[in-house]
Amino acid sequence: ARRAAGGTALIMAAEQTSALSNKGIEVSISEDKYKWNHSPRAKIVALFAGLGKGPLQDGFVSEAVEGETIGVILDKTSFYAEQGGQVYDTGHLKGDNFSAEVLNVQTYGGYILHTCHATGKISLDSTVECHVDYDRRSKVAPNHTMTHVLNFALRNVLCGGLD
Repeated sequence: ARRAAGGTALIMAAEQTSALSNKGIEVSISEDKYKWNHSPRAKIVALFAGLGKGPLQDGFVSEAVEGETIGVILDKTSFYAEQGGQVYDTGHLKGDNFSAEVLNVQTYGGYILHTCHATGKISLDSTVECHVDYDRRSKVAPNHTMTHVLNFALRNVLCGGLD
């Protein structure tokens, strides 16, 4: 689930979330994921190239180039991360001179990692516009909701209403 379609697995560990926190980077704000047909602007606060990469070997870099698979952490996002049975959103991030196809979205200690395929040069501190694939989400959301309904019904029938 954490491997981008046909790409590199970008998995952060406790060391990476600690490094972000030590740099004073706040966890990602994700309230915009509850809004539909909305393309908020956000700032790139970290770029993750994978464990052992970057000048400090912590995986963080200052830029990504055309064709790279890169993990993008934003100050805020409208993308759902995979969690609790909910599949992640896809879409793209659009900057002034680049775009990035969002292939996967995961959360690590509150930091939301967008695994992307870079088109153009992506730099730290760039501003992007978040474009969720709302057509895809409109097909995913009802299935996820019905899973909750089914679980509620099964608990009532099999457990006599106990939580």
